[in-house]
Amino acid sequence: MTALPSSDPVGAAAAGTVQFEARVRAASPARELMRLAGGTTVIVNADTNWSPRGDLFDLGAVAAALASGSRVRVEGRGTSEQDGTLRALRVKVEVDGDEADDDDDDNEEAAEFDAPVRAADAAVQTLRLAGGVAVSVTEGTTWSPRGDLFSIAQVAAALADGARVRVEGRGDRQADGSIVARRIKAEADAPGDDSDDDSDDDEADEVEFEAGVRSVEPGAETLRLVDGTTILADASTKWAARGDLFGLAAVADALAAGMKVRVKGRGEAIADGTIRASRIKAEVDDDGDDDGSGAVTVEVR
Repeated sequence: MTALPSSDPVGAAAAGTVQFEARVRAASPARELMRLAGGTTVIVNADTNWSPRGDLFDLGAVAAALASGSRVRVEGRGTSEQDGTLRALRVKVEVDGDEADDDDDDNEEAAEFDAPVRAADAAVQTLRLAGGVAVSVTEGTTWSPRGDLFSIAQVAAALADGARVRVEGRGDRQADGSIVARRIKAEADAPGDDSDDDSDDDEADEVEFEAGVRSVEPGAETLRLVDGTTILADASTKWAARGDLFGLAAVADALAAGMKVRVKGRGEAIADGTIRASRIKAEVDDDGDDDGSGAVTVEVR
């Protein structure tokens, strides 16, 4: 996650709610609040829903993580109070393995990466990403427990087995353009999960999208997004096993049950403006706050 600029860590959302994403500077269980980078105060009380996909699930745990020197980030949405505080409806709190550094967010040499892995060299602890960027892994690199792979050797073995591996993370940009990773998450698709080995080369021609799902037409194999975009999910679309829903019928059932749907991803734009999805990951968010933005996250990549 990337914190919003410290001067404005809060982004507008639909129906009177606001979205926020930032570093947590302090947490007070007694006062039921978190203080974010930039000074925003977030009220977290008994009405707040904590995402099960986070690392921490109450303010006591957040305070303990901060006290131990961990870096904590929060994202969520809530309502804005008259005094400028936010009353959180839902939060997801994640712990970074990096040591706390108050100046880190302002480090001009910090770099983020998110790309398929072309090669992995365990001897020199380096990943070569699509696009040519080299990412080095050191003893100080933290591998996210929510990934599938946890070392260069595992990445190399997965690639050798024919799996497609994608990494995301952040680190320090070096003078030669390479990145020394601080934190990395590596996800692997089973061999054959994407039939076109050249698809990574075509990613520059793909489009990314993120919006709530308004409706589903399983017969037409399409999702209609709240921004008017149509997503085609046909037999070639891969539904990630790490998601909650695995087909258009399942998404339709979720919508019919009153759940909210949000899509994020990438695919090929075809002639009529429809996007043909290459891969979908669908996650259900059952916090029940119908703000129109959706609550199932579908990631296509």
